[in-house]
Amino acid sequence: MYEWSLLKEDSHKAPVGELRGWRAVLIQLIKKEILTEWQAHQIFGYPSNNPVFRRYHQSLWEIRNDMNFDETIGEKDV
Repeated sequence: MYEWSLLKEDSHKAPVGELRGWRAVLIQLIKKEILTEWQAHQIFGYPSNNPVFRRYHQSLWEIRNDMNFDETIGEKDV
């Protein structure tokens, strides 16, 4: 399974579907309180601070703070 979701495109580069990555599934498990963030990271490993993980960190911030991520406020907290 892919770690990150991939957008499928047609020959004109229009989106036609998604291949869901396991990180997207993990975010849903945390959001629905099936797993805590701590449990998820114990099982699947702690996310890196590499820029590739930016969206994952933003999603965790949104869950923790119950609000949409605002770069001017939230970036320091991620």
